[in-house]
Amino acid sequence: MADSVFRIGSLTKQFTAAALLMLAEDGKLSLDDPVNRYL
Repeated sequence: MADSVFRIGSLTKQFTAAALLMLAEDGKLSLDDPVNRYL
């Protein structure tokens, strides 16, 4: 339906945070690094 509203942005923040923490735990990134290092 074209008039439906999905709040996907609010839902995906939790999954993104969990994925980042898992990568940090594996040593594949640091939470203190600037974002532009990975872009």
